[in-house]
Parts: sequence; C-alpha cells; structure tokens
Amino acid sequence: MRKNFTVENLVETGLREILQRAANGMLDFLMRDELVRFERILAAEVSRDPKIGDYFLDNGPRALLGDLTKLLEVSVKKGEIQSEDLRASAEMFAGLVMGRLDLFLRYGQKIRISKADKKKRVIRAVDAWILFHEI
Repeated sequence: MRKNFTVENLVETGLREILQRAANGMLDFLMRDELVRFERILAAEVSRDPKIGDYFLDNGPRALLGDLTKLLEVSVKKGEIQSEDLRASAEMFAGLVMGRLDLFLRYGQKIRISKADKKKRVIRAVDAWILFHEI
C-alpha cells in the first residue's frame, strides 16, 4: 500500500487518482481473510507483550500514515489542497475508506463487497476527503 503514497507519483498523477488507487489497495489488503485473522491474533498477543503492537504499528499503519502525510505536504505546497493538520488529514482518509468495515470484520462479520460497491465506496471516500480539503 505504501507505494501509492510516494511523492514521485504526484509528478505524473493527480492527487485524486493517487487517493483512489490507495483506497482500492487498502480495501483489497485490509479485507483479506488472512489479514483479519492475523490482526485478531496480534491483538491477543499485544496484551501479553505490548512491544509487539508497537513493532506492528511502526512498520505498518504508522509508516503508511507518515508516507501519506509527506504526500499531502507536497500537495499543500503545490496549492492543490489545504490542511491545518496533515497527520489528522491522513488519518481521516483511512477512516473514510474503511469506515466501520474493519470493526465488523474483526468481530467475525463476513463482508464481501462487489466491484461496483467497492468503486462507489472509493469514490465517496475520496470525494468527501477532497471536498473537506479543497482550497
């Protein structure tokens, strides 16, 4: 997923397209059955050894947020978007894409979304995010 958030992508691709690709990748990755099982096991292990959680977060979600934050910083400098708190903007993006799906998946809900519904979800999430950050 991190490859979507490289600053170099902004040279040839608009921010909206980058965010749509990233949203598609997030949904594909985070909804995989094996990842959901892994996260359940990880959550149980974190109560035994909190360092495991920090390691996972540092090498996954936090790194991803850092990459997206850097990308957004460049977009702000280019005058494409505005944001008073880039980190919060990056977190908002992930929240808009996943919504409550991750919670339902984590607690045993079997969720399958069609290509059409996934596309609608991606477009709604990116459009809402862009609307909030428009200049």
